[in-house]
Amino acid sequence: MSKPDWEAIETAYRAGVMSLREIASQHGISEGATRTGSRQQKPG
Repeated sequence: MSKPDWEAIETAYRAGVMSLREIASQHGISEGATRTGSRQQKPG
């Protein structure tokens, strides 16, 4: 399994057009993974 493209996920989220559920579905991950992954990608 390949890793999600967190940059693309963040871009989609910041655009504010799609819900987390829609973004997750588009990227083949769970809605919870979008929350968890975004927190893990932040430095520090």
